[in-house]
Amino acid sequence: MQNYIQYILTMENSYTMISYISKLPGLVHFILVDRTNNRVLAPRISSLVGNECKISDSASKAQMSLIKKKVWDMYYQAQTFLAKGFFDVVMKCGEFQYSYKLWFEQEPTGQRLPIKDRVSLDQKQPINRAFYKEVQHRLFPAQNVLEQKKKIRCCEIYCLYLGMLSLKVIQRHNQHLIELLLRQTNL
Repeated sequence: MQNYIQYILTMENSYTMISYISKLPGLVHFILVDRTNNRVLAPRISSLVGNECKISDSASKAQMSLIKKKVWDMYYQAQTFLAKGFFDVVMKCGEFQYSYKLWFEQEPTGQRLPIKDRVSLDQKQPINRAFYKEVQHRLFPAQNVLEQKKKIRCCEIYCLYLGMLSLKVIQRHNQHLIELLLRQTNL
């Protein structure tokens, strides 16, 4: 049991934002969710200044508190848009930008399935496993009936960016981050 706990702690500590900042400037935090397999990948929230810069503990705690607040606000804002049938959203919120993307892919190839239209959904329905199954059924009815042997995977990514980035940069960063995370994690 102790080895398992140590493995989990090592995995948690290996996903910090510092390792992504050089590849994706302006990215503050992300959450990758595999809804089909009930998996979540998110780096722990820590100070973004690195070891070379000296800041006080109170400043570091304030920074982490702000990031946590923004991450939760991003999550709730994205869920609001998702309930309205929007699957790809970028919004400005003060000095930050929130980005949310829902996508479906064919397993085992990982080929993304195109989402052509916005879907009209019951906005009062709770956003749970049944909600995502309903979205999948409405977007891909042929796959539900004709190709039941082929599994469709539902994924989401929530990203918190600095507010100065352009929409094109955010879209590029999201694509690169998704590819990087799926390749690195076997998610």
